Order: sequence, then structure tokens, then C-alpha cells
Amino acid sequence: MGLTDLVEAQALASARMNKNMRIMEAMVNLAIIDRDLTAPPGSESDGDCYLVASGGTGDWSGEDGNIAIFSSTLGYLFQTPFEGVAGRVQDENIRIEYDGAAWQTITTGAQAKQAVVRLDSPANGDQVPLFYTLKAVTISSVRSVVEGGTPSCEWNIMHNSTRNAAGTQVFTADQTTTSETTGDVDSSGFNDETIPAGRFVWAEIESAPTDTDAIEWYVNFTEDAE
Repeated sequence: MGLTDLVEAQALASARMNKNMRIMEAMVNLAIIDRDLTAPPGSESDGDCYLVASGGTGDWSGEDGNIAIFSSTLGYLFQTPFEGVAGRVQDENIRIEYDGAAWQTITTGAQAKQAVVRLDSPANGDQVPLFYTLKAVTISSVRSVVEGGTPSCEWNIMHNSTRNAAGTQVFTADQTTTSETTGDVDSSGFNDETIPAGRFVWAEIESAPTDTDAIEWYVNFTEDAE
């Protein structure tokens, strides 16, 4: 953090130590009140932190991009951000981290994921596992593509807490795939796209002509935040 070292018989050692301690206290659990201001807001409280916006003026002049830490006894102290430092921006309710060049938002909400599975020589009633939900998930779309002479498949995505039981359909009606190139995308007509934690999820063939050699599914979903 670039704190000032103390040396033997140093004048005003207590002041330097106090400055170091205030900076350390602020950086350990960095809580940035605002990052859009160019000047002190006034009526600050001891320990308040701000991220100085471009064009700092007054007490913040020349401190663009630095962390401004207010001390009731020392005034404003400034810390240059370093790679890996992170904190919460209170007025935006987000977490940010400095990557060495800029502040980046830390994503803590739902995470987008994709499951991919292929079934060769699909036949009526075939089932192929997709995943098991450790957390609740929401399926947003399914892209599917088939191979064969004149391929066509009717299918659905199913889920249940017990694998050997009949599943709950994700789509209200069975979906049909005929594309051999870019795939067919199904992103509507859901029956139960939000799947709780602790569920087996699988694809199930309802109908497939004998000249369908294979089908692939690309299932897009988000893993819900805890």
C-alpha cells in the first residue's frame, strides 16, 4: 500500500503512524461511499472513503482515481489503488476490484452456464443426462441440431428429484428439431424452466425417425445466486 516506514528518532513519528493506521483501517474492508464526485461532499465522518472521479478539485486536486480517506484529525488521506484491491460502492450496491489498470465490477449474481450433450441413433423414449442441480437454475434457451438423411426429432427437457421417476417437462409442448446447420433455438413456451436445487435434469426423445443419426443439445441456463 506504499505506507511510510518509521525510522529511529524520527520527528512526528506518532503522526506518521496515525496516518498509516487510518489508511490500513480503511483498506482492510474498503467501503466506498461514492465514486462519481470530483470534490469533497462536506459533512464527512471519520473513516469515510470516496473514489475520486476524473477532474478532482479542492482537497482532491491531483488525486484522480485515488481513494480518498477522511480523517477528522488528519484531513483527507489518499491511497493509490493497486492490483487486487477490492471494495463495495455503497451508493451503487456493487463490489469492484482494481485489475491494475481500471476498476472492474465483481459479478456476484446469477451465473450464465451451458450444458452440451449428444445422443447418437436417437429412438423413442431415449433419455440422456444433462446435469444435476447443486443450486437452483433457470433455463433460458435450448439450441439443438440433428444429423441424418432427413433428420427430425421431437424432445423435451425433464427434471425430477428422483432419476427413475417421470420428470416434469421444462417446455409445455415437445420441441421439434430439423436443422442440420445452425440449429433450432427454443426460448419460449416454457412450462417449468426454473428448477430447484437437488434435481436431475435430462433430455428425453419423444419421436425420432430411423434416419436420424444424432441430435445435440446446447442448454443455456443461469445458476441462481444464493
